[in-house]
Amino acid sequence: MKDSKAEQNQAQAQKDMQNKQWQSAQRNQQAANQALASAHQALQDLYEDVASLPLQRLKQAEKATRELASAVDQLKQKAEQPQRGRDDKPKDSDKPEDAKTLAEQQKELQKQASALTSRLERLNPTPEERERLKEMNAKMAEAASKLGKGQRKEAATGLNETSKALQSIGEGLIKKIARLVDKANRRAAVEEDAPEEYRQAIERYYQALSEK
Repeated sequence: MKDSKAEQNQAQAQKDMQNKQWQSAQRNQQAANQALASAHQALQDLYEDVASLPLQRLKQAEKATRELASAVDQLKQKAEQPQRGRDDKPKDSDKPEDAKTLAEQQKELQKQASALTSRLERLNPTPEERERLKEMNAKMAEAASKLGKGQRKEAATGLNETSKALQSIGEGLIKKIARLVDKANRRAAVEEDAPEEYRQAIERYYQALSEK
């Protein structure tokens, strides 16, 4: 599986080695390895999703939605932490994370949101579900923009709305799972009574043949 980012970093690492820029070569090689590992994981997730039964796919999507909503809530709480003045000297454990760290975490969440969107698209979402997905991604992008500008309070608001959209998506998936389980249970109940009827029908069939 090819990955353009991995190839770019790999090529740069080779150039750095030729120029004897060892530290830069090491960084680019590590970045290439990470990009390739990420691409392979995405392919594995896609394979497992497509190969799964409908109920399994719904359960996997609901779990991924729940986990992303939890991660978004955690980032929102970090963004809401009050920023301290330049003269304040809080303990390391109390020090709020800087804007750069939050922006990096937000970027990772956007990757997860993109993967979740692709997974949900394969489940043939309803128009309402598509609208929720669109809203979730829009709010996620809005929060990323605010964090990039250092507007933590505004970013927290966007993350809160993102979480609400994810919760709504998750609730919809749970309802689908419940309907599918109920349908499977009703089908199983019918099939439990069916074998005896089938045997009787087969006996009548062979009896009719023997009488000819």
